[in-house]
Amino acid sequence: MWPSKRTKSKEYRKKKIKKAATAKTLTFDVGTETDYRESGAQTDPWEPPYVVVGDGDPEVLKLEFLKWGSGLPAGVREVQLIERARMKAAWEKVIQPNVNDENSLVQFRDYLEALERDEWAFREQEIAEVQELRLQLLENMLDEIHEKSHTRTEMKMNSFIERQNALKEEKLSKIRKQAARGNNYYIGCFSLLLHNFKIR
Repeated sequence: MWPSKRTKSKEYRKKKIKKAATAKTLTFDVGTETDYRESGAQTDPWEPPYVVVGDGDPEVLKLEFLKWGSGLPAGVREVQLIERARMKAAWEKVIQPNVNDENSLVQFRDYLEALERDEWAFREQEIAEVQELRLQLLENMLDEIHEKSHTRTEMKMNSFIERQNALKEEKLSKIRKQAARGNNYYIGCFSLLLHNFKIR
């Protein structure tokens, strides 16, 4: 007699479940795959190539020194740099040298010298700030090292004192036991002498 459809379908379902369980162990689930995929997707934002159409010099192009992770998102320092770039651009618009006029050339030279002095002063200020920050970090590191060293020394001293106290207590207990044993011996001898004395 042929097996019933019901029996056949049960066996078929069991095989299908078994195959699915085996297939599941060999594949990654969606969460694991996403974890692996995200690690490779964390890149810098893409900057498309650009072409300036028409006349003009967009201010955004002067900010190309700002990159993601190095100046972006902008902080206080970056805002100062942007303000300096704007000031410099404004001065360049105001002072245009006239090649035929000697006074204009002298004025332009004075402007360039003043701009250079200003750049040097700004750079020196930046260097001083960086040095001050480094000094502060160094002081903090030295304080931390000193604190750790002090704590470590205190811990060593405390453990040494505890060990010495334990040794002292051990020696004192031995001495007390010996003294008690010795006193018992002397008391025993003395009582024996008294006993002998009474007998006579």
